Amino acid sequence: MKNKFIITISLLIFSCASNNNLEISQESFELKLFNSFSQNSPKYEDVKEKILFPVKGAILTKKPNLLPNAERSYRNGIHEGVDIVVPFMTPVYASLDGIIVVANTEYQDVDIESYERFLKTTDIMKKTPMDIYSHILLGKHIIIDHGFEYLANYRTTSTYAHLEKINSKKVGDVVKKGDLIGYVGNTGTKYGALNNLLGAHLHWEIHFENEISKYYLGQNITNEDFLKLSNKLFEGEGYEKN
Repeated sequence: MKNKFIITISLLIFSCASNNNLEISQESFELKLFNSFSQNSPKYEDVKEKILFPVKGAILTKKPNLLPNAERSYRNGIHEGVDIVVPFMTPVYASLDGIIVVANTEYQDVDIESYERFLKTTDIMKKTPMDIYSHILLGKHIIIDHGFEYLANYRTTSTYAHLEKINSKKVGDVVKKGDLIGYVGNTGTKYGALNNLLGAHLHWEIHFENEISKYYLGQNITNEDFLKLSNKLFEGEGYEKN
């Protein structure tokens, strides 16, 4: 009887351990940086450090339209980043150490007629051409190259778009995680083209690129999994987690 009791307890312990391992494996499978359809997609455990949320005191939205993978029907494209809605001229900080590869300090909004003409081109082509996206729709923006150290075998970059002002940064400048790089605005949006102060927000992208393709953080994963991932991946002073 005693041996039977010991065997039963042992089986229960083994069963609990197996279930715990299953839960850990399931969590690891869900929290991928991109492409939940691939077993080989990198997981948050693969990254070197946490990413600094670029706006202090902001709350990561749960609204699907402001998260990765949302359709952008007005320009026939897909949203590849996170929109952080905060007041005009809110400071923006670098998410990781790196070197600036784009600092579009000279950007000037086009008039609304030209803006709508560019959008009509995206409708005819059923996609957003890269020149229109980069040189019109991103507005005044910065792109930082973080090299290959952050995620092994991938070049990591971060993009900060719709800025009102860039903080004395130029191409080739080395920046540290947490450095002030600019201020939130609405350049590159229809509100910028209308020359008003509506629609201020930071459009923030993290990209990973290898010899095969270029991927964005959250690509092809659910909003629920992206929010779980963000709670483990992002950090920052005043960053309020969901």
